Amino acid sequence: MAESPQLRNLNILLEYRAWFERLLELRTRELRRRERGAMLDDEDEIEEEGRIRAALDRDGAALEARLREPGAADSETPVARVARSYGLSPVEVRVLLLALMPAIDTGFRMRIARYKDNILFNYVDVDLVANLFWDDERDKLEALAIFGPQERLAEHRLLRMVHHGDLTNDDLINQELRLPERMVNFLLGHGVLATSLASFATLKKPVLSFDEVFVPEEDKARVRSLLASAERGVAQGAFLFIGGPGTGKSSFTEAMATHSGRQLLVVDCARWLTGADVHSDPQRAVEDVFQEAVFQNAVLALENLGALLEPRSVLIGALAEALGDHRGLTVLTMTKRDALDAMVERAVLIELRFERPLIEERAQLWRYFVPPQARLAE
Repeated sequence: MAESPQLRNLNILLEYRAWFERLLELRTRELRRRERGAMLDDEDEIEEEGRIRAALDRDGAALEARLREPGAADSETPVARVARSYGLSPVEVRVLLLALMPAIDTGFRMRIARYKDNILFNYVDVDLVANLFWDDERDKLEALAIFGPQERLAEHRLLRMVHHGDLTNDDLINQELRLPERMVNFLLGHGVLATSLASFATLKKPVLSFDEVFVPEEDKARVRSLLASAERGVAQGAFLFIGGPGTGKSSFTEAMATHSGRQLLVVDCARWLTGADVHSDPQRAVEDVFQEAVFQNAVLALENLGALLEPRSVLIGALAEALGDHRGLTVLTMTKRDALDAMVERAVLIELRFERPLIEERAQLWRYFVPPQARLAE
């Protein structure tokens, strides 16, 4: 019987934990041998360490290949989704998973403390990563570049570097590596919506198809073509839908999500703008929403966008930047185009206008959605 996505994710995390434990044991053994001095080196011991190292290299490569195994979007593990969405290297994935281990296994902290020979230093830091993953000192120095502020791990807020209070300096090598709570929950397979978004966003599994929405066929064809291009990475940008209430913008957005095989993350921009976090840290507020869309493999629908684009809105700059960087599908809905900001407009891939259905179209809607056996008024 095939593994479920949840079971596959758990198995991969457990396999990585076992691999990290073996690696830590090897590095602890090597370190203690070096501390004894070269005069006491045992050739048999060194040969055994070499065999262990070769086995770890082989098993590590097998784990990376398991992560990259192709599959349907709904069977993709959280680790693989993060790696794909942010273009992470195998080493960056290992760093994330190593930083995850203390959050899921308190015994792992004891293994770190044993390696460092200090019970207080039982956390993952940059120094531990360098010494676990690389042997050559030059390689270690070059590898530190992945922790730079403009590199993927920090830029996308996948990893936090924290100065530990027990140390007197804050050199890069001494920074503790922690995963944000949202990242921990996501990697563990907790697929629920982030609590920080619950007051203004909803996550749903779409059910409507293009056949069930009354939009001109030429518009459907254009959107289908662009969706196909987006899947191939050829086209990137937002879909802008303009029209009054009841004109079908939300239904068509849902049909797009169904067609692309994704969930639908709907953000009520008016309610979003009333949140305190938006005003205290607008950049982070926007990044949280777009990151959630990545984590949930969802089409992001920003409804009532005009509320965010009013003069002096604190979100315009951050929103325009996020739209330009986002690799997923985003739909922007507005009642009037006048409020559209020029910076946001640059990210628009296609613009569709939605009109209220005519009498004949409304009759078609009734016939489609009302069951034939329903009793109607004369």
